Amino acid sequence: MTRPILLAATALTLVACTQQPTYSPPPIDPVQAMRNEHRGIERRAIASMRDLATAGAAFPEDTFEAETIAKVRHGMKDPAAAQFRNVRVISYGTGGRLTCGEVNGKNSYGAYSGFTRFAGTPAAVEFEATGGTNNWLNQSLSAGITDACGPGT
Repeated sequence: MTRPILLAATALTLVACTQQPTYSPPPIDPVQAMRNEHRGIERRAIASMRDLATAGAAFPEDTFEAETIAKVRHGMKDPAAAQFRNVRVISYGTGGRLTCGEVNGKNSYGAYSGFTRFAGTPAAVEFEATGGTNNWLNQSLSAGITDACGPGT
């Protein structure tokens, strides 16, 4: 009687010692992973711009552009020297409104740094990402401005 029990226990122990199959996910293509990450950044940038435009609808139309330009100037090193071009107020999203344009400002050395696109409201302004050497990241971070204001010049 003890012999069959002992054999059954030994058999179960041996079965439990066998290696269980493991799942190994397919290898991830690093380029595709980077593309997926940048698509996510683009979606968030566009959603952020839509939220900004929706908030912009609360400001009066007659002073909207002037107040947005004042907001852009406020964040610059030399606000009086700021140069603007292609400034316009647009409708964006569902009932939203934004001011789009380009601004050129002076850097710490007193030299103009070149025109940079912006989009915003009197409450907040976003600028086009231009720093660094990662063009994919710059394009992804600027996707909201591109979606709202059109492609850059």
